Amino acid sequence: MTRTVFCIITCLLLTRSGVAQDSLIKTSAFHDGYVNGFFNYLNDGSIYGMGITGGYYHNIYAEARYNYEDLQTFSLFAGYSFSNDRHAVEWELIPMAGFAMGNTKAFLPGMEATLQYKRFNFTTQTEYAVNLENKTDNFFYTWSEFTYTILPWLEPGIVVQRSKLYKSGREVDRGLMLNAVFLPKATASAYFFDPFDPSRRFFIIGLNYSF
Repeated sequence: MTRTVFCIITCLLLTRSGVAQDSLIKTSAFHDGYVNGFFNYLNDGSIYGMGITGGYYHNIYAEARYNYEDLQTFSLFAGYSFSNDRHAVEWELIPMAGFAMGNTKAFLPGMEATLQYKRFNFTTQTEYAVNLENKTDNFFYTWSEFTYTILPWLEPGIVVQRSKLYKSGREVDRGLMLNAVFLPKATASAYFFDPFDPSRRFFIIGLNYSF
């Protein structure tokens, strides 16, 4: 479960990185849709894929994920977006809740937040998984990402994630990240966690397409 949690947070981070700036502009009923695909390379040599898709209808936010909370697990979220893009510091806050079905069955309350100031971008997501079958499998995680837009198509940054399994110690992973826009609506992202610790380092590569 711990290795799975490493990757849980990737979805929203890459999602927010790819569409955060546009998500504050509400121009139509349905807007800021996206599809994300991820390849996870863990430190034990295992590789697996993960998918996420979602979008907004007015201020209502919905998201569907696969292999996110756990392998062979499908989850569905809904939330409401509060935002303000009329000041120097733009922000968005989305309280949300969802359910996971499959290998993990859980209730999933959570929160996403985005802050933007000029070329600086900060995103964070927090979620607590309440396992419906065994409370010892409950877990908490938070993921935070800080990036700087060097060029319109290039955005490096740092990422930190912390998870806490029920009645267990905390795990903190720190890493480097890079977003690169290679088509008008497509972004490639790469995450390199714990680069100086061979026993813990792992990689995540993602592709985002927004519409």
